[in-house]
Amino acid sequence: MTRATAIIRSTLAALAVNGRVAPVFPTLKGADLNGRSLTLPDDFPKPFSLVFVAFEMRQQADVDSWRSFVQEARKARPSLAAFELPTIARAYRLMRFVIDNGMRSGIPDRETRETTVTIYTNVKAFLRALSIRTTRQIAVLVVTPAGKVLAHVSGRYSAEAAASINRALNAGS
Repeated sequence: MTRATAIIRSTLAALAVNGRVAPVFPTLKGADLNGRSLTLPDDFPKPFSLVFVAFEMRQQADVDSWRSFVQEARKARPSLAAFELPTIARAYRLMRFVIDNGMRSGIPDRETRETTVTIYTNVKAFLRALSIRTTRQIAVLVVTPAGKVLAHVSGRYSAEAAASINRALNAGS
């Protein structure tokens, strides 16, 4: 993707949805825990993906609280993918090998490693781009490969949050 395309994509973030500014997932390069290089959001499958953004190791329990929901959502939509994006400050890229290998060794399942992409980025800019207000909770997003964010909720699984995600999944189907 060219720089011009990235600028255009960022500009499209100004599209209004329900009276609010609709965020656009920023272009990021990363690798899954199996070593496959990805450019996000371009490499998110169509028509959309569930994206779990976590900022601290302890938040894995919050991501895991959504597991049953993801399994049920995939039964209804077999093409639905779910990604986990541990999001870490760019300064830690120097320790990428240690961090990614530590995560890889803790995840024996190949499919889970395939959908876990550690993001080393300017966290503040990433939060702004996605209208995420805090790193104290995980963010759960529904994102298209074009970067359009169809839904955004925060925190552990709840029936209310799941209903919001389901509305976006159903509208996008």
